[in-house]
Amino acid sequence: MAIYLPDMAIPRKDMRRYPRADVRLKVEYTSLGTGVVETTHTHDLSASGVCFETEKMLERGERLRLRFTIPDINRQIEAEAIVVRSFEYEERPFTAVEFIDIPYDDFLTILDYSLALFDEQQEKSQSGDG
Repeated sequence: MAIYLPDMAIPRKDMRRYPRADVRLKVEYTSLGTGVVETTHTHDLSASGVCFETEKMLERGERLRLRFTIPDINRQIEAEAIVVRSFEYEERPFTAVEFIDIPYDDFLTILDYSLALFDEQQEKSQSGDG
């Protein structure tokens, strides 16, 4: 069973549905328009999407097939996503995508994983360790 998430406008920080956790995971993405496959690393992850470094700026609205593994439980995630924005950070291109077609079990896995990481990161920042 898949969960279908609607196309959304560029998300604003105060409108996020799920907290974003800083995490570096290997991610493979395929452009559904061109078939080009790239491998890179995530910058952050939430249950609604992911941000990752790219070789070049990707077009808003471009559809991608993503594949990455959640560590600790070694669960491979596959999802379709849509580019909501591309931007430069420290002179490198990054792309933020929103999941639009993801199996429900994978959605729950990402939700549990990202919430646990987010909570851990919040605790560290509040205690002065991060």
